[in-house]
Amino acid sequence: MTPREPEPHEKVLREHEDLRRVLAELRGLADRIVREPGGRDAPRALLDGVEALRSRLAAHFVHEEESGLPNGLADRLPHVADRADMLRGEHFFILEDLQSLVNEAHRSLLVGEELGVRARQVLLRIARHEERETSLIQQAFTSDIGGVD
Repeated sequence: MTPREPEPHEKVLREHEDLRRVLAELRGLADRIVREPGGRDAPRALLDGVEALRSRLAAHFVHEEESGLPNGLADRLPHVADRADMLRGEHFFILEDLQSLVNEAHRSLLVGEELGVRARQVLLRIARHEERETSLIQQAFTSDIGGVD
C-alpha cells in the first residue's frame, strides 16, 4: 500500500514542529550568551543559525502561501480570516527583525549580553507567531475529527 501524500496543512504543521526545534536550539544559544557574554563560539553559532533560520522562514512563508493554506483557513473558519491575515502580515516583519539582528551584530552594535537578549526577544516573537498559526491550522483542519491530541 502506497502511503498517502500529506495534505498541505499537515506539511505546514510538520514544518512548524521542525521550526520549534530550531527556535529552541537558537534560544539555548542566546541564553548561553547572556550567561557567558565573553564567550566566542556561541555568538558566531547564533548568528549562523539566525541567518539559516531567516532563509528557512522565507521559504516556509512562501510555502504557506503557495499551499493555499491562508485561503483554506478562511474557507473553513471565516471568523478567523482576520487573525489569519494578521499572522500573514507579520511574515515581512519577522524576516526584517532577523535581518536587522544579523546586520547589527555584524556592525558590532550588538555584542555579548545585548546580542543574547535581543536574539531571545526576536526568537520568542517568532515562536509565538508559529504557535498562533499552528493553533489556527489545528482549529480549522482537525476540529471536525475530534480535535488535537
